[in-house]
Amino acid sequence: MPKTTLFSSDNSGARQFFIWVSVCLALLLSLLDLAGWIFNIAVLRSLTPQLGTMNLITAICFILTSSALLIILLDFPSTRIKSLSVFLAVVICFISLVSVYACTYYIETGRESSLTSLSGFSFFLSPEKRVTLLTSCDFLLIGIIILLLVTKKENASEIAHFLIIPIFFISYYTIVKYILDVNSVVGLSNISIPLNTDIAFCSVCTAVLLMRPQTWLLKTFTSLNTGGIFARKLIPALIILPLVIGWLHKEGDRVSLFKSEEDVILLAIIYTICFLVLVWMTARSVNKIDIRRRASEEALREREIQLTELNATKDTFFNILAHDLKNPFTSILGSSELLYENIGNLETKNIKELALILNDSAKSGYAILQNLLDWSRSQTGLLKINPERVNLRNLINENISTLQLAAANKDIKIYYKAEEDIFVYSDKNMINTILRNLLSNAVKFTFKSGRVAVTTTSTNDEVVVSVKDSGIGIPEEKIKELFRIGTRNSNPGTENEQGTGLGLKLSKEFVEKLGGRIWVECIETTGSEFRFSIPITKG
Repeated sequence: MPKTTLFSSDNSGARQFFIWVSVCLALLLSLLDLAGWIFNIAVLRSLTPQLGTMNLITAICFILTSSALLIILLDFPSTRIKSLSVFLAVVICFISLVSVYACTYYIETGRESSLTSLSGFSFFLSPEKRVTLLTSCDFLLIGIIILLLVTKKENASEIAHFLIIPIFFISYYTIVKYILDVNSVVGLSNISIPLNTDIAFCSVCTAVLLMRPQTWLLKTFTSLNTGGIFARKLIPALIILPLVIGWLHKEGDRVSLFKSEEDVILLAIIYTICFLVLVWMTARSVNKIDIRRRASEEALREREIQLTELNATKDTFFNILAHDLKNPFTSILGSSELLYENIGNLETKNIKELALILNDSAKSGYAILQNLLDWSRSQTGLLKINPERVNLRNLINENISTLQLAAANKDIKIYYKAEEDIFVYSDKNMINTILRNLLSNAVKFTFKSGRVAVTTTSTNDEVVVSVKDSGIGIPEEKIKELFRIGTRNSNPGTENEQGTGLGLKLSKEFVEKLGGRIWVECIETTGSEFRFSIPITKG
């Protein structure tokens, strides 16, 4: 799957991290401001002296807000602790309502409200401590939002997100004003919000939005489809874009650039270029994600093919166990039973014939079991390549000797002449398995009185071994299926010998593991020639 960003629904670890960072940032700013008021340290109450100070009551409300959000985040099992967040939200709402009333009364009448003279309200409503009107409204909404989040209901979370959006935009708008050094807003005493207060509000808004990412408002941003990816990629650019456009506009006004109609058109072109750059950067980022997604899909398809092949291998195993492995044991059981019941009446010639049948059947069963064992070890990764110096001539002669009895029963001659030893640095057991399977197949599919010829050809890089028989051959349409997993190509031999069809597939896999190749040349009804190569690697 492609790499996702913070807001995606499956990236909960990063989302939780940013929630904690946002809440802790708001808590830190408010605690610093509170310490500044308590110990009369001006630098703690504001980021810089020119940007205004966070109000004392504002700091207290942020501490209450952060505490309530932390309680919701930690999700304590205790009902009393959970009810504490409700209590904190109610306190925030009460302070906000009182402050809104006092500010509204002062704006309308030009004098302080009668509430400010009450001893219980003087701490909150005195002019030097009182929260501004806009901040009071923000905290009133935040108190309501906390009450909604405590319920953990989807509808309540959707309303909470709807209410938090205006707080976020107002706070971000004021931050942009501060960054661009535009003071037209900050000069109004009942509306202005200090910069550290705006940052704290933005942090609280971010935490609230990330705490419930699956609401209808954020569902598009959190989805894993292309629309969600595109939307998430646009968020950072959209945050930066107002700063860029605002700076261009401010600098243009400063040098009197936008006085004529041509200048207005130039401004429109600049805005268009900014949006085009934004779209280009976003599209470029999404294209990279699509490339990764396509690569992931291709990997999944390859994995599906591998699973299909493994499933075919499993079917092959069951097929062998259910049918092919049964044949040699049926022959062994039948011949041994016949020998046991009639041994006193049988002539020596008949006993030898039964013994020969038993021997052939046992060898056939053993060969099948050996292939099954090698195949299973290869598929499970347990079969490792152990290279050593191998005398290929001796190994070929050993396999021919093992098959001499089976060949003699069909009056088949096996020819192999090599004047010199041939050495390769490879895995002896794998080469032995390849030779055993190719030679036994050659004998199996060769008619009586036929011949099997083994030859070796050496070059500077590899040795090519050829096993050629004078048997029934292979139809051209079946050659492509010989080495393919999941296809059954086991046919009875010229004397109705049974097999599994697994030997050629196993030989191909072993040859490729050794760095060689295997192929077949044949003419139907005149015989087949299997060839494989082994690299000559210096040990």
